[in-house]
Amino acid sequence: MATKSRHLIGPNLLIELCLQTARAMAWAKTVGDAHCVLSRLAVAIVRSVINKNAKDEISREEWHKSLDAVVARMVAAGAETVDLNETILEKYHLYRLHEPLQSQSGGTPEILGQDVRLLVATAAVMDLVYTDISDLYLQQMAALGLKVQAL
Repeated sequence: MATKSRHLIGPNLLIELCLQTARAMAWAKTVGDAHCVLSRLAVAIVRSVINKNAKDEISREEWHKSLDAVVARMVAAGAETVDLNETILEKYHLYRLHEPLQSQSGGTPEILGQDVRLLVATAAVMDLVYTDISDLYLQQMAALGLKVQAL
């Protein structure tokens, strides 16, 4: 019997899981939390997005509580959490300056941030399917032979 793929959750997907969007919830239901990997870096990216974009302190607190609840639920159901480690950092050089790796979330392609490139290296080293909301860099990662799933 083939083993089910394990998915490294990208920050945009993690935000949508907090928002409980239909596409994120439908995807999560088909995969199951036990086949998900949460990078502490992705969680930190989401915290930063929350702090930057929350309209007020009450909203910020609600977002943080939602993120904490999603992470706790996923971990309780068997999701693995990972940190950056020496092996990932040894492979990071392959993605640090690789072009093109671009985000197109704002309309015009922009060079992909180094934090997300560290997530790319994490997925590559751990042989995970990097799973996030559809963006240009996911297509570019697939062209490199990396495992991706764009929602």
